[in-house]
Formats: sequence, structure tokens, C-alpha cells
Amino acid sequence: MNVFADYAKKYASAGLHVFPCAARGKTPLTEHGFKDGTTDPAQIELWTAQYPDGNIGFACGPSDIVVLDVDPDKGGLESFKALCKAEPAIYAATRVTRAVLTGGGGYHYYFKAREGIQIGGVSVGKQGRGLGAGLDTRAHGGYVILPPSMHRSGIQYKWLRNVKPVEIPMELVAKLQVNKWTVSEKLTNEPVMEGGRNDYLMRAGCSMRAKGFAEDEIGAALTAMNAGRCNPPLDDDEVTQIVGSVCRYERGEQLDTALAQMRHQASNSSNAKKGRRKLEMRSYKDIKKENIEWLWFGRIPFCKLTLLGGVQGKTKSYLTHAIAAHVSTGRPLPGDYVNLNPKPADVLLITYEDGEGDTIKPRLEKLGADMSRIHSVDMDKAEFTCEDIPMLVELLEANPNIRLIIIDPMQNMMVGVDSKTDEEVRQALQPLIRAAQRLKVAIVGIKHFNKDESKSIDNRISGAGYAGVARSIIIAGHDNSKPYGPNHEVYAGCTVIKGNVAGMTHGILYEVNDRGLFWLGEDPSLSVETVERLLPRPPNKKKEKES
Repeated sequence: MNVFADYAKKYASAGLHVFPCAARGKTPLTEHGFKDGTTDPAQIELWTAQYPDGNIGFACGPSDIVVLDVDPDKGGLESFKALCKAEPAIYAATRVTRAVLTGGGGYHYYFKAREGIQIGGVSVGKQGRGLGAGLDTRAHGGYVILPPSMHRSGIQYKWLRNVKPVEIPMELVAKLQVNKWTVSEKLTNEPVMEGGRNDYLMRAGCSMRAKGFAEDEIGAALTAMNAGRCNPPLDDDEVTQIVGSVCRYERGEQLDTALAQMRHQASNSSNAKKGRRKLEMRSYKDIKKENIEWLWFGRIPFCKLTLLGGVQGKTKSYLTHAIAAHVSTGRPLPGDYVNLNPKPADVLLITYEDGEGDTIKPRLEKLGADMSRIHSVDMDKAEFTCEDIPMLVELLEANPNIRLIIIDPMQNMMVGVDSKTDEEVRQALQPLIRAAQRLKVAIVGIKHFNKDESKSIDNRISGAGYAGVARSIIIAGHDNSKPYGPNHEVYAGCTVIKGNVAGMTHGILYEVNDRGLFWLGEDPSLSVETVERLLPRPPNKKKEKES
């Protein structure tokens, strides 16, 4: 594939200033490097003849783009996680803006530059003013490589979301070393309507302060501009607040616009308190009806969380591995009289207890799984926790063939979360559940019973918080109505005890032995009413005393 020849013109026609770079590299091949970036078809045609297989460089500044660069080799993933945790607005913006998975395993998040704010080509963690190790920005004086260019590792750059970039969040600008704050000289002579008034006055005030005007002069000018241009004018106290924010800086000082703009955002919050923010409503007549889609009919829905609970060591993990084997090969699951998902799909296993090489892989092989479609999360360096969910979402976006995630056991992921509190569990899992809804992925979390037999079954799944978030709960365990087989076979079953999105289904029986797990079919007698069959029998205290 000739990357530059095939794609450079397309990018240029979309307004991106491009230039050729070395094949499998980042070195510019033009005399002035990224400064030669252009949208001129004639120039690109000349470069195409010279460097048809070159990579595509993109000069960010001329296209008014700021790119947040996450470099995993320099600790960028850890810094990005900390940044998102500290600034939820930055995290939210990265979830919807244009994004690239780099050939080196990092990420590029594209943002539209804000008018009047010029960000330098590289902003690093220097003197506490940067973003952290492995996090840089590329803007004026910087460039990035565009997909499908080839990294030196032999891996292509890929679009995660090739959508319109959103405006760079002010919370991110506040953490960068802003090179220049200038207000466009083309301040509008047209009336400034609601929604743009604070921004208009803030820009004018910052420009005056940078030019050396005193506070009373700025106040008088903004008051006149508010009365003459803003329709309707802001309240006097809001104008006073803007003037105060601007004049926190010395006259003639280069202004940290991000902080000033954040003050402006804070003033906007007072608008909401005054009732200017209105709730919208819509009629259910206009809401599109959607059918539930199933990975396993009546038991495991797509787009939602399913809990698989039971006593520790009683076939739960084996059951999920059998389900994974079916998904990886497109085989129907028991009780699916019509194969709902005949196309093989990928499965992601996040496991904390069983060994991958000595337990899980041999088990999957016995179950007839397509091993190329079942993946694990590498936890050699650090265990996966709920704080890593943003990275898991990125992984799902980059691998759309994943249709099932299995977390075993779920409580190991939820470090620092109160499992008894529905609000905390919901808040921790919401980003993953929203991603599952958007990407049509089923989530199955294994939960061990706690030891308090006085509680209801759903509350025994290590906290009522999980039961409140899950849309389906399945109980699995040894079937105590059947003895062990002559060759130590285990007879077991599973049944749904909570189904918010479907009616209750029949239980499923299966046998586990040295050769694998074998389905024995549906059992109408196994249901939520008879789920005790899958729970350990209480000890016979009378016999214990006699002995």
C-alpha cells in the first residue's frame, strides 16, 4: 500500500495540512519539515511522485487543531488516567472527539483550537505546568502522523473515531503552557446574543489588560460594550465579575487564558441558578422502540451487565469459559432454539484467580474454543481496576469484534468501591456500561456469595449495590439433588433469579468432568423458586452431635 499516494489528497481536501514523512517513520522528507504542510493539490501531486510510500505528516497549527498525545512508553497511560480522574471534563471530551490509536500503542486525541488561544507545539511536564510524564500536545509548531501510516514496529496507525474534533476543553488549556493570548481584532459589530455574551466581554477585557489598561478603564469599556452590543445585556454584577477575573493579572502580563475562561464558566453557572438553563422534555411518541438483543436468550443480554453468582469454587468460571467457547465459534448456546449469533465473535477475559497458562487455556481447548478469538488483559505489571475502565473502553473501540467481556471475579476489579452502595457501584461501572450500550457488548461479572446465609440471594452476591446495577442475575453451582458421578463428575446447573429485560427462563443443567463441560439441556424444575438446589446444603447438626 502506498500510504501517501493513496490518502494525502483526501486529507488535504478535508482541510488538513499534510506533508510526506519517511516510510515507517516520523522524519519529514521536505526541506522545512512540518512548516511545508499544505492543502495544495499540485504540491501534494509532486510529493506523491517522489514519496508514494511515505507516511503522512499533519501540521496541526495551520489547521487550528490541538492534539493530545498519550505515549505509553513514557508513562502516558498512567498520567492520562490521573488527568481524567482529576478533570472529568477532559475525560468526557476524549470520549467523543476525533481519536487515533497510534502504531506504538498510544493515543492521539484531536481538539479544535479556541479562537485567541495559541498553544505551543509541545507541552511537557516541566516545572509543574505540564500534563505529566508521557502526555504532550501538538499544536502550533508541532505535527503528528495520520492513519494509515505505518509505525516502525510494523503496526499501522488506526482511527478510533474519525469524527469532527470537539473544542479543546478549558480544563485542559488551563494545564498547558499557553504561548499567546490575543483577541481577534475582528470583534463583531453585530449584536451579541445569549450564549456568547460572557465570552465576548471576557475576550475584550483580556485584550485590554494585556495592552496595559487599568481596572477602572476596563470596567467602563466592558460596561459600555455590554449595554451597546449584548442583547439582552448581562446583569451589572456579572460584568463586574468578569472585570475582576481579568484584572487578577498585572497590566501587560501575558494572561493565562485558561484560568480566566474557567472563571467565566463559573460565572455561567450563576445563570443556571437564575433559572436560565431549561430542562427539555420529549414525548414517548417520538422515542424509537428498540428490541433487546441477546447473547444468550433470556439470560445474557447485550449492552448490559449480567452477574453470575454462587459459592466460590462451584463451576462459575468453567461455565463462563464454556459460554466464551460458544461465542468464539458461533455455536448456539443451550436453550437457543434459533442461533441468535451464528457469526463467531471475540471474547475478552479479565481474570484474577485462575492461571492463564495452566488452567484457562487447557480448559478452553477442551471446550473447543477458537483460541485466536479469546483474549486476556495483560496484568503482569499491575492488576486491572475500575480506574482503568477508560483504557478498557479505548480497547473495545479499537477492537469492534469483541462482543463479550468476562470479569472473574468482579470484586477484584472494584478496588476502593463500597459494594453495598448502589450509587458508588453504579458510578464506577457507568462508563463501561455506556460503552457496552454503544458498542453492543455483553458484560458478565462473576460474584462470589458472602457467608451471611440470613440475607436474600441477590444481597449475598457481595453487596446489594451490584444487584441494583445488573439487569440480569444468574446463579450457578453444584446440583445438590444429584450425587457426584462414579468418576467424580460434577452435576451442576444455572438459573436466572433476576431478569429486568425478559421473563424468567428454565434452568440449564450441565456436567463437568476431566474432559470438559457438557450441556445436559433445560430443566423446567430448576428456577428461581428451586434455586436452593444450587446452594450448599447446610450441615446436619443432629448427625454432627451423634458422631
